[in-house]
Amino acid sequence: MPNANDFRLVLIDPQRIAGDLGLLRELVPEIEDLDEVPRNCSDLPLLAVIEDPSGLPCWEATMFLGFTALRSKSICGDTVRTYGEALLPWLRYLRGKRIALEDVDEETHGLYRAKVSHVRMSDRQGYSSATVNLRIVVPELFHLWGEQRGVLGSPFGAFLVESNYGRGGTWNGGVGRLSRGGPRSSTRTIKRLPVSLSEEEIRRLMRLAPMPYRLMWKWSVATGFRRFEVCSLREALLPTPEQIALNDGGLASFQLLRKGSREVTVYAPSALVEETNWYVLTERPNPSSLQFKGLTFLSDAGNEISRQMLSREFRKVADRIGSRATLHHLRHTFAIKVHSSLERHRLKDEEVNPLKTLQILLGHANSETSEIYTQAASITNEAVMNALDSLFER
Repeated sequence: MPNANDFRLVLIDPQRIAGDLGLLRELVPEIEDLDEVPRNCSDLPLLAVIEDPSGLPCWEATMFLGFTALRSKSICGDTVRTYGEALLPWLRYLRGKRIALEDVDEETHGLYRAKVSHVRMSDRQGYSSATVNLRIVVPELFHLWGEQRGVLGSPFGAFLVESNYGRGGTWNGGVGRLSRGGPRSSTRTIKRLPVSLSEEEIRRLMRLAPMPYRLMWKWSVATGFRRFEVCSLREALLPTPEQIALNDGGLASFQLLRKGSREVTVYAPSALVEETNWYVLTERPNPSSLQFKGLTFLSDAGNEISRQMLSREFRKVADRIGSRATLHHLRHTFAIKVHSSLERHRLKDEEVNPLKTLQILLGHANSETSEIYTQAASITNEAVMNALDSLFER
């Protein structure tokens, strides 16, 4: 575990520090020249500063994360956070080996790659392939960016430019996203099957969950929404009772900003939307400040419910019933149940394409074929509702 004399990642909400340099100094107390910190970044979801062991900003890494923030499409700053978390072990490794950033060469990264590939979280399982690959590729992108921008020169950066940029490739932000060529240090693939919770397990979780967490988990399991999509759900987006009455088949649709800042049509059981509207009308606390006004779900104190709070509450309830499930398993359950039901409809010669429909419902858009699925998908209300009936108590 990192100690006080280690590299540290400081995450900053730009809206909180806009015009408040005192708060910025409180977050990063060792910054002496505040003019070096961008002040006009309030439209970004997240900024990150990496402090070195002396408490001073590691400017090369921090500038790289700033570039990442500007190019990222993430609406909650997850890209910046994960890149920062991936850079920390790299910087710690170099410090342990007493290697300066400007002295890094291909061999240094190769040895680090071998080390990271064999790290284990416990005696039972290693890190996921996504985590391992991120920790390996992000340092590559960091040194490639540093060499291309003239911010950080190193033998490793020069090698990357020669092998990638020299063939016409240039990094535009994102792991491995180069126009041609590019870092391809992915080390392994670990396939873990999605976990589907049983109906009894879901019922027990819901029975013990306090409001509004119970309702938020219903959204997760009945729509497949991600954590940030549930936490940031706004009252104004929800269909009104009059709009719900116009829908056939038990599904209500509305527009939502999903991962990658894509505004798409999403679908939810009408009964779930009605229950949520009733919660807003009768139970939701008054917002503690204007910044929380309009959020569908609020804590007892009228504050925003963060993704971390949502996960912690789930963990507490899951432990009480002896379940090893995580909050993300609700999304897995949605996907597995929906796909199974849609497959049964397809076998009856109904005009249902399970893969395309599920692609829309989950909001996946991480491949070239995803756009085709999005355009061609047809949501069949009856089939989807049959899949959702067992997941959501109405």
